[in-house]
Amino acid sequence: AFSAAIGTTQDDGTRLRTRRMIRRYAAATALISTGAGAFLPFVNVYLARLGARPGEIAGLLSAVGVCGALLGLLAPMLGRWMGRERLSVLARVFPVVPALVLLALPTIPMVVLTYGARQIGAGMTWPIEASILNDRINPRARPGAFGLRTAAWNLAWAASSALSGQLIVRGGYN
Repeated sequence: AFSAAIGTTQDDGTRLRTRRMIRRYAAATALISTGAGAFLPFVNVYLARLGARPGEIAGLLSAVGVCGALLGLLAPMLGRWMGRERLSVLARVFPVVPALVLLALPTIPMVVLTYGARQIGAGMTWPIEASILNDRINPRARPGAFGLRTAAWNLAWAASSALSGQLIVRGGYN
């Protein structure tokens, strides 16, 4: 099915490059999803452990989600200004900084900042990366490419959150 999605009008070299590009995007997506799946499903529990009340947690996560969505709308403009590839890399790397600080400074504001950085980065990268793929991949290959990327995200998230959840149950957040 994947080979059929590449299209029959391409020569073998173009098909091979297309397959490689799709696999690289799927692998990068799986890697990013592994980190997100280990952290994001447990943010509310972590905040509660730090002393936040359920209403505060819901409000914080909702506010961060709305801010992330709104700031994500800036992605096309930023992509034109700085280049789509550069924006994609920066938006993916940026959340790593607050996550590393969170390890040393486990406070409610740091959790919110880390969660927000991740939400903003995700809101910016998905449409930008989709446009990059859209420009570089044969139209017949696009459904297969986006399907593989979505599958990579969901499978990595599921495995990561399951493993992370078990580690948290057994060892806590320490």
